[in-house]
Amino acid sequence: MRQKSVYLACFILHFSLILTVACRETLWLIAHGLTIAPHTVNRYAEKAEAFIAAASGQNLAASNAFRRAVMTYLHIAGVERGYGYFRAKCAGEL
Repeated sequence: MRQKSVYLACFILHFSLILTVACRETLWLIAHGLTIAPHTVNRYAEKAEAFIAAASGQNLAASNAFRRAVMTYLHIAGVERGYGYFRAKCAGEL
């Protein structure tokens, strides 16, 4: 029973991190007006994206242990960023 609880906790943590990354990328697109969403929601998307960044430790110093642990896990899992092709094309980063 204890082993199942550990697996469930790891499953929830992993997929909540994936969801956090995906939501942050989507909110970034909305905040920058790169979707068909009405421009009236851009301000709210920007605030939500900033909240998610803060909650996931993105605003912490690069040497912060929490940020390093989260980013290391996301890199190992291969989900440190959403599928950025569309973000890069829309923002002219390529």
